[in-house]
Amino acid sequence: MNPGMDEIIGPAAANLSPVALPGLLALVLLAPPAAPSAVELENDVVRVIHPRIGPGESKPMHSHPGRVVICLTDMRAEQTLGDGRVVVRDAKAGDVRWSPPITHAVRNLAPAPMELIEVELKPLAKSRAVTLPDRLGQDPDHFAPVLENDEVRVLRFRLGPHEAGKRHTDTPHVSVFLTDAHLELTDAAGQVREAQVKAGTVAWSGAEEHAPRNLGDQPIELLSVEPKAAPE
Repeated sequence: MNPGMDEIIGPAAANLSPVALPGLLALVLLAPPAAPSAVELENDVVRVIHPRIGPGESKPMHSHPGRVVICLTDMRAEQTLGDGRVVVRDAKAGDVRWSPPITHAVRNLAPAPMELIEVELKPLAKSRAVTLPDRLGQDPDHFAPVLENDEVRVLRFRLGPHEAGKRHTDTPHVSVFLTDAHLELTDAAGQVREAQVKAGTVAWSGAEEHAPRNLGDQPIELLSVEPKAAPE
């Protein structure tokens, strides 16, 4: 029986089909290896990597802890799992999925490069639960739910040109900017700071209460990945 998407990348439906390739190393031998994944950031809670896999390239067998996978491009990928099963899956740019811990090898079947942002949640020897604020209730016009489980919550934040968002509270989280952004943030003490970032930027933000404003002429869109555990 082929594994479902929950075992590979997340709970949403995707076009999975079995592939008859004998042997655990078949995937690795079919194409040249891809370049190593760039580490975008790392701390005690998360490691964020940015895999880029060219057409026909492969990544050899490797393991991940539980992680959030964000597709930056359309993709068609072949995966060999740790037990030798081989599956093919498709995903669209902008798809966000949860993947439990996995060991796999990957080959890009598409004619174009494949890019992902993967937010790995580090196993913590001693942890405490993080109470997440009700950001959906604080600013329902700009936050939207993407996924949530016992490990993590992912929200999508959109702000129109020159639009202001409502004051809300953040816990420590990873921000993945899907667009360029020119932002103004006013904190609870009234202090104002300005930031300009490029699409694809990944940042770790601490706990804070603030109100955002889009200073640019284009919409801003980002994903907020909020771990539900922190080191004691």
